[in-house]
Amino acid sequence: MLKEEWFRNLTIQEGEFWKEIEESEEFIEEEVQEAMERSEEGWKREGKVILWKERIYVPDSATLREENVTKHHDSELAGHPGYTKMHKLITRNYWWPQMLEDIK
Repeated sequence: MLKEEWFRNLTIQEGEFWKEIEESEEFIEEEVQEAMERSEEGWKREGKVILWKERIYVPDSATLREENVTKHHDSELAGHPGYTKMHKLITRNYWWPQMLEDIK
C-alpha cells in the first residue's frame, strides 16, 4: 500500500498550484529564508518548493494564499466548512505564517 505522503506528492506536484509556488520565490518571507539558511529542524526544499514539517510552504503572495483557501472552501468534498475545519483541511498539505488569521 502507498504511504500517505507519497500519494500527496503525486497529486500535488503535478498541479498548476505547485508550479505557481515554484515561480513565487520573490514572495518567500525573510523569517522562512533565515530558517532555511540556518537549516532549522522541519525545513527542507524539494526543488524550488520549501516544505515545513512535510507541508508545502505557501509564499507571502495574497493571490496564492487566497487561491488555496478558496480551493479548500469551495471543494464539494469539504462542503463549505467553518474556519476551524478548513484550517485542518489546509494544514494537511500546506502551511504559512498566520495561516489561521488568513482563513478567518
